[in-house]
Amino acid sequence: MVADSEAFQEIRPLCVELSKLAFQERNIFDSESSQLKDALKSIEQKLSGFQTDSLSLNFADYVFVPIGSLLKQERLGTPQTELVLQIIGHLLRLCWHHSGTLNQELATQLFPLLTYLISPDKDNEKLKGMSVYYKLVSAQLLKQFFTSVSQQSYKQEFFTSGGAKLLPSLGHCITILLDLLGSVPYDIKLQLCTLEGLEILYKKLASNGELLSFVLPGNISAFAKILSLPGLNIQYKVVSSTLHIFTLLLRTVYDDVDLNVSESNKNVLQLLPETLDDDLKLSNDLRLIKMDGYLSESSKKHRDIAWLKATSAQIKRALNSFTEKNIKRQNASINMELEKMAYIALSNCSISLSNCSDDFLNILVSLKSSYLLQLPNICGSLREIIESKFVKIGNALHFDDTIDLDSLSFAFKILWQMEPDKSMLSLATTSILDSLSTFSEQSIQKYEKSKVIEQTSNVIIKTVLQESDANQEFLLPYLPNDTESSLSQLIKSIGSTIDNNEILDETINSLLTGDLKSNIQQKLLSLWVSTRILVGSKLLTVTSTDDELLDFGNCESEVVPDSCYSILEYGNELYQEIVFLTEGSQMSKNSEQAYAIVLDSIMQVSEVMNKEFESELIDYIYIIVDSLASSSPIIRNRAQVCAMSIAKNLYSGSIQNLLMNNVDYLVESISNRLNSGMTERASKVLMVICKLSGYEVIDKFKDVIETVFRLLDYYHGYSELCLQFFQFFEIIIIEMKKTFLNESDNSKIHEDVSINTCGFAPWGIQNWTQLVSLLDSHTMKDAKLAETIEVEIGEPNNFQDYFDQKLKEIDSDDEEEIEEDSDFDMESQFGGKEQMENKWESPIPKESYRILLKIINYSDRLLMHPSKPLKVQILKVVKMMLPLLATQKDSLLPPIAQIWGSIAECIMDSDFSIVKPACECVQMIIKHSKDFVTKRFVDMWQELQKRSHILKEVHLNNTNTSQTSVDLIFHQKFAPITKDALISLSSMLLEGIAVSELLLSETVVKEMMYCCIQVLPTDTIASKSIYLGDVIWDIMH
Repeated sequence: MVADSEAFQEIRPLCVELSKLAFQERNIFDSESSQLKDALKSIEQKLSGFQTDSLSLNFADYVFVPIGSLLKQERLGTPQTELVLQIIGHLLRLCWHHSGTLNQELATQLFPLLTYLISPDKDNEKLKGMSVYYKLVSAQLLKQFFTSVSQQSYKQEFFTSGGAKLLPSLGHCITILLDLLGSVPYDIKLQLCTLEGLEILYKKLASNGELLSFVLPGNISAFAKILSLPGLNIQYKVVSSTLHIFTLLLRTVYDDVDLNVSESNKNVLQLLPETLDDDLKLSNDLRLIKMDGYLSESSKKHRDIAWLKATSAQIKRALNSFTEKNIKRQNASINMELEKMAYIALSNCSISLSNCSDDFLNILVSLKSSYLLQLPNICGSLREIIESKFVKIGNALHFDDTIDLDSLSFAFKILWQMEPDKSMLSLATTSILDSLSTFSEQSIQKYEKSKVIEQTSNVIIKTVLQESDANQEFLLPYLPNDTESSLSQLIKSIGSTIDNNEILDETINSLLTGDLKSNIQQKLLSLWVSTRILVGSKLLTVTSTDDELLDFGNCESEVVPDSCYSILEYGNELYQEIVFLTEGSQMSKNSEQAYAIVLDSIMQVSEVMNKEFESELIDYIYIIVDSLASSSPIIRNRAQVCAMSIAKNLYSGSIQNLLMNNVDYLVESISNRLNSGMTERASKVLMVICKLSGYEVIDKFKDVIETVFRLLDYYHGYSELCLQFFQFFEIIIIEMKKTFLNESDNSKIHEDVSINTCGFAPWGIQNWTQLVSLLDSHTMKDAKLAETIEVEIGEPNNFQDYFDQKLKEIDSDDEEEIEEDSDFDMESQFGGKEQMENKWESPIPKESYRILLKIINYSDRLLMHPSKPLKVQILKVVKMMLPLLATQKDSLLPPIAQIWGSIAECIMDSDFSIVKPACECVQMIIKHSKDFVTKRFVDMWQELQKRSHILKEVHLNNTNTSQTSVDLIFHQKFAPITKDALISLSSMLLEGIAVSELLLSETVVKEMMYCCIQVLPTDTIASKSIYLGDVIWDIMH
């Protein structure tokens, strides 16, 4: 800390230099000289370095001597004046800051001088043209002066004592500060400093309401201008500080107690001066007011009724200019000041500012302030505000005003706590529904013609019950998400005020039966609104209080309101109407929205009814499952949420139990739709059910599957329908595999090392286990011979003879017999029922296996269909089915013999997207049937060389069988689809060579290898067997 004497020693030489210039005669004094500026700057810099605020008054007097002499000169330059203002500010801070340091006489002399130095003219025109720094210095000086005076004992009488001679300077000072506040360009530091000075002035020095009433209009005008500026031009701290001072003025000037005002029925408009505007006299928002003690002729009070009427009207206009704009800024600091302003005005100025009470109340409503509960006698005004907002709710929807919707929701609940009014329910629900209907009719036109991009069955099955991030709240596509959420919350808030089932039923029934001739859109909105009212009414009754839990005398369960059943029935009828209108046509956005709203209503009601919904589920389960199979992802997501909600409430969260417990009804519903020709979605529904429930539910669908087979007979020309059925078959096979085949069973399908599958057994033994099995078979020779004698004469001796016989039997049957019994008679294949049971080795039950045989039979027929997607799907199904058929070796080969020709024909196709799955299918056949297809494979290769389009891509034909490796072109580039088909073909050929290489000539094998080495690495091919390694070496060398 710098001591007073040390400070004096440091400042003395500087003051001496300044005195040499300050005491010059006027005729030689240069007010703009650089020497004067430098001298002032030296003192200012020295003073700014002193951090103490306890320097003596003598120090201030010494420094002020040359400054006082300067002020006696005619004029000073702007830089010099700026430095003088800074020096005086430092003196106020260092020497005149504490109580008793600034005597009233000095302050009275100093105040007019400061205002004059800052701005000599009353209009402040010169000040407005000054630099931002000069303005900041001025604001800081006035703030420092007010701070110093506020520490003195005379602070309350400073402006009023002595005949009020300081009032003109006070008015000029306030005008300066207001001009600095609104000066352009806006400077945040300057604005905040100005506002801080005004706060000290109005709060500590000029806190008299009568005194401030003279400067109130100018302040209100300046503040309104600042507060109505766009958010980009005005910083939130400036807005908060301005609102704070605005509130301070209202509290000081319009305080009801200070004004001694009271409501009266006397028509005081007669007392108003003739100079008042006519529109002010006839203002309908102003209550009649009298001011006791201010109307006598002897009274010279400024705040009379005329003043009050005029200025309160100005306050109202100011509020209307900035409140809504600043509320929408959603700034916590600004909201807090707005909230305080409204509460203070309603608490302390409710009579004097009665014309503004609705505006202040609106602020509290918009900010959802808890102060509403602390204000008395506001129910009438609050009801009027709410009614007005409901009438204009269409504007909130049109302009996406979520703040207005949220505040209306809050206000409705507050009013209901204060004074419940049933008439408000009808007004609220009717206004919302009417406004929403009108808005939707205006907005929905752009959605009417837009179509939904429908997804395929494969996408539907892959995405079923996948976790979705879609927000399930949004159901109205023509409303922004935030607006819909706020509107939904508003309706729930209305519902939360209903604590009586009779009132709830009456309210919802009036919505659902309001107009029987309504169009679909209006019905949907009625359902949407009704559902949210129901949900809102149950939000407060979800949990019981401790007293209710301890009341053992009343153990009856809560009665489900009739409105739950009304909503469910209404939604069901609406769903059927939508299905009827959209059957056979592409789904539109409107239809998508309709399905989603119906599903949402089912889910919401199920959650309200909880366990009681189980008895109603049978009527709505098909709607949910059908929607899970929808081509619209939005509808699927909604149905998924609905299904999981019901499963959680009724079946411990198990979707499988949900379906299995209602499978009988689902079977009946699907069968009725299939039999009545409504096949468009039935197959997708079947796929979804099977995917969710597994093979257990498929076992319940035997009759439905039989119906599907019959439909394939009737509608085999309809490729899209057949495609869906075979996609359903794919799901059946997948679930059958999951159920009956685990990893170990799957490996045993073709890895039973003890069995020799060679048609020339016992030749063809491949391992030690098969040799041991052959030796052991001699010990059982007698028993087997006895069994052989019992077999019918003419029974085949080996597998090849057996299947040749069977094929002859099939060929001898006419087409009609095949259609009547397309599955193979399993009992006759095994020589009787008892023998069939003894020989059944497959883990798949016979009835399920029979389904596979029927599927492969229809696959054979429909492979001749011209539809490419159908062929690809059939080949995919056959490939997946073969490992399952292979679990019963005796029943595998006849269907293979039957379908071989159709699949081989697909390999000849010119479309390589069909060739690829066909080759994969043949590869799988060879893998599981081994040498049974050896001759067919050799014959097919010869046919491929003649007719195959895929072999032409590698320039391989049957005209030159002696080509050498020189003629080969390795690593040839193929189109992706061609390369994939060639890889599948090569893999098929390698599989075929593995089982029939002894029957193939080396030339034929080379021809096959010429194809393989185009797309497969030679090392990979050579690793298959020693023989192929030799062939590859021969070709390459």
